[in-house]
Amino acid sequence: MPVHRRGARVRQFAPAFTTRRGDPLCTCTETRRLTLARLENIARSLEWAVLAVATAGVAFRLAWYGHMPKADGARYGSGDVVEFGLTFVLFALSTACAACGVAMSLRSEGAPNAKAYRPLLIGITTFVAYYFLAPRLPPLF
Repeated sequence: MPVHRRGARVRQFAPAFTTRRGDPLCTCTETRRLTLARLENIARSLEWAVLAVATAGVAFRLAWYGHMPKADGARYGSGDVVEFGLTFVLFALSTACAACGVAMSLRSEGAPNAKAYRPLLIGITTFVAYYFLAPRLPPLF
């Protein structure tokens, strides 16, 4: 190991992280690139998450919303707080899903890719449909 003078600037490199096979994952000078295949996997997961949260929100609205307590004279009850939380989570997932679709369309570099618009449409359409239709659903039980 070389000895440096006091106060001299030394270029320090972070150790490279390796996989079990010894392949380098990342060093301080290079970053892992987000490939189109990884974006498609992320988009597929986000699509399922968006649809699952929207289904859970509709099920909550139909089944349990009417049974949650509300104080006399209060504008909002505990059901409204839970519904706000579900709507916020759905909004965050929908935004991430739509952004992933935009990133996929930009990543395809001129080649038209029909898979790129699917997460964008699922993210936007699901959130808008839930936002406008969920408050109008009647309680079933």
